[in-house]
Amino acid sequence: MKQGKRYLESLFRDKGISPRRGFGQSFLVDGNLLEFIVKQADPKPCDLVFEVGAGTGQLTELLAVDAGAVLSVEIDKALFDAARERLVQFRNVEIIHADALKGKWNMNPVVMRAMEAARRSCGRLKLVSNLPYAVAMPVIQNLLESGLPWETMVVTVQKEFADRMTDPPGGKSYGGFSVVFQALATAEILRVLKPSVFWPKPGVDSAIVKITPADGPPEGVDFPLFKELVKRSFQSRRKKISNALDAWLAARGICAMDLLIEAGIDPFLRAEHLGFDQYAALCKAIQGRRP
Repeated sequence: MKQGKRYLESLFRDKGISPRRGFGQSFLVDGNLLEFIVKQADPKPCDLVFEVGAGTGQLTELLAVDAGAVLSVEIDKALFDAARERLVQFRNVEIIHADALKGKWNMNPVVMRAMEAARRSCGRLKLVSNLPYAVAMPVIQNLLESGLPWETMVVTVQKEFADRMTDPPGGKSYGGFSVVFQALATAEILRVLKPSVFWPKPGVDSAIVKITPADGPPEGVDFPLFKELVKRSFQSRRKKISNALDAWLAARGICAMDLLIEAGIDPFLRAEHLGFDQYAALCKAIQGRRP
């Protein structure tokens, strides 16, 4: 059964529940767009598909038809029950009632253990999800940094967040997350979605994004140091990069101006005008100054 607005309204009414704003619940009610997401993900019998936010199980069901296995996580107990009821006939679907995250910057170990168990029968790993806006950034960053062999990710996110993934240096939405993300993956905005294709309607546009993970962090880069460097750079993003990093590098016994010149970076640029490759070069230069 397709998940149109009337179907959802009837389902929620029958179960005596309402969409929960605290969980960022807005359900994609355009069946053509749901099918488009599945087509872009192209699930195969060798794929384990991971979904954050099962909702009422519509996307989960479409994925289960062709995927080897689907592991879906749903934090809302009422929706978990509704999705499990809908998907009872699919033996290749596992739904977990849990928060996908443990804190902001860690995936829930229960979820990760379930993923490792499910991977034993499926060689490729894909994330396909209409991600709740509030968890989109930590879920994507945590999964990209997990070391797991992600084949692809097809997600629906807030348009502003999609821009953060795809904007080049100097772009309106480019920031610290953009640098870290672009060191780990590339992204393409496939469709921009108006609020009218969701129920309830969100207050902003959304986007379907396809993410292609890299093989890993840039070669030779201490990635925790790289992330700290990016964080320090954007804490004072309106300053010249030499001034933004001066105190942090001085505490390491390093002259910011000298280091930037050594790394081939104009010290008078601002953080938002440097790409991830320049931050990688700067990180390597810092590593080279270690005793």
